[in-house]
Amino acid sequence: MKHPLLTALTFLAAFTTTSAQNAEVVSMNVGYCNGNVNTSSTHGFSTTVKGDNVSGAIYLPAEMVQLYGGNSIESINAGLASTLNVESLTVWVRSSLDGENLAEGTITKETDPKLAKGWNKVALESPYQLTDASEGLYVGYTFAQKGASVGMSVLPADVYPIQPDDCWVKLGTDAEWTDRSAEATMCIEAVVTGDNLPQYNLSLMAMTNPEYFVVDNGKYKVNATVRNSALATVSAFDMTLTVGGSDVSHTVRVEQPLAYKEEATVELEFAIDDVVSDIPAVRTFSLTIENIAEGDDQYTLDNTLSSGFGVVMVDYTRRVLIEEFTTESCPNCPRVARFIHEFLEEPANAEKVTALCHHSGFNTDWLTIISDKSYLWLYNMGGQTFAPAVMLDRKYDPMWCDEAEGSPIFMPTSAQHLKNLVNVRQSEIAFVSLKIEVELLENSVNVKVSGDRAKEDFAENPRLVVALSEDNILALGQAGTANDEDYYHQHVSRQVNETWGVPIEWDGDSYSYECTLPLKDYYVRENLVVVAYIFNYDESDAGNCEVSNSNELRFPSFTDNSGISDVTSDDAAPRYYNLQGVEIDDPEPGTIYIRVQGGKASKIIR
Repeated sequence: MKHPLLTALTFLAAFTTTSAQNAEVVSMNVGYCNGNVNTSSTHGFSTTVKGDNVSGAIYLPAEMVQLYGGNSIESINAGLASTLNVESLTVWVRSSLDGENLAEGTITKETDPKLAKGWNKVALESPYQLTDASEGLYVGYTFAQKGASVGMSVLPADVYPIQPDDCWVKLGTDAEWTDRSAEATMCIEAVVTGDNLPQYNLSLMAMTNPEYFVVDNGKYKVNATVRNSALATVSAFDMTLTVGGSDVSHTVRVEQPLAYKEEATVELEFAIDDVVSDIPAVRTFSLTIENIAEGDDQYTLDNTLSSGFGVVMVDYTRRVLIEEFTTESCPNCPRVARFIHEFLEEPANAEKVTALCHHSGFNTDWLTIISDKSYLWLYNMGGQTFAPAVMLDRKYDPMWCDEAEGSPIFMPTSAQHLKNLVNVRQSEIAFVSLKIEVELLENSVNVKVSGDRAKEDFAENPRLVVALSEDNILALGQAGTANDEDYYHQHVSRQVNETWGVPIEWDGDSYSYECTLPLKDYYVRENLVVVAYIFNYDESDAGNCEVSNSNELRFPSFTDNSGISDVTSDDAAPRYYNLQGVEIDDPEPGTIYIRVQGGKASKIIR
């Protein structure tokens, strides 16, 4: 039985079948690492004491040992991450961790074969016979070190499934044995040889499942990794899902040939029609391998995994909020901006995201507004900021947010990188919706945002932010671009209702909010976008401000009650900026300045 919450296995790769013909297979490797060995040291699994002994072991329960009754353990595979300062290695079989060696074998740097980094196949001096009545066994090794060594090879739990009794450690002659199965899997295997090896044994190695089941969808999808741990090739089998508290099971037939040592990840979809809205908010379930086409599974204790899911009635389409920090003084910013623009050029991508640009991080410029500077708090780096930088739903995920602990900031490496992250994020259920309606007035926009929630506690402190952004603003002097290049800023944040949003007033599970955002005369109306998003506001933790959902409405969808016939009119009074991007009054004679009027910029010498 394995831990209920398993993730994709980084160490698991495609395995090579030992032989094309089952009759030629005379031995099987029995353990928990499935042939994987880690040749990099793992923190916390070593000791620096000179002249000491270090031991590691796995436990094979009686049911597993009895499966191989009539055969014998003739050698043991022992993994070493390093041979530095390792003098000798003794493998052994014991009935208890501190018991006597029931069988053993030793290799050194002088023997043939000699100690090696990676796998060491060590023959036992006398084979250990297994019977149908055998008790559980510990299979392990002890190595002597003349100095500090990182010889112990384990597969860390963050990349390999957690399994009970798969990692027992004794770091020193006088140390106590410690069960560290929650942290790692020991790279040890018993090599069992004989003519009575099991023919049918499928193992459920891992599964990934959505955190929530949506009742209105009626379908629940699970990915399961199945391995053939016995000699005969199988052609098909059942996968059965049973929800706790229900008498009904749901079965999917899987047509998936698997030879010895082969594994495959299969996508399963179950119609769970017996899960209804009046059940508890969280349900447990089990997934089990059953009914192998060719014969009965001879070892069923590794056939089942358990997990759980929350239950909601409906979910909403997630629109991911991409926030970019940039300034004109930043020479690297155009590179990341182009990643975002390239990503958004695909219409399918543009429908998945809402983009908003803050002109801060590396100095400020003529497009900076107060909220842009306030959002630098989200860097969570003790006042250190930089640009370019990006946030994805303000979500802190250490898998990609590696700038600082608790900081949602990250640096995309390409448009494809952004696409991959957005696709993963968009697959997560959104529990709140946002509908935007905009009325265009002469000097302002009136914005109404409304929606519903599918889960009352979808955020601890949900706040609603409404922002106005503008596209296609010609830069005054963007660093990192050629002198003759016209560079245009996109998604520029122009106005915001409140920097950290307003609390939502709920009417049952619905809400409605209205605000008015001013329009400056130099905004180009046809380039305007109204953005709304709901996020969790935690003023003490930048890593806990995740955006629950977002939406946008572009100018063509505004209701025009402005009475303005030409939204790009040049009649608005011009604004003047020096070459540093600072707004100035009417320029003095003899100066070089930029004039912005009607959304157009021009350089003038006076």
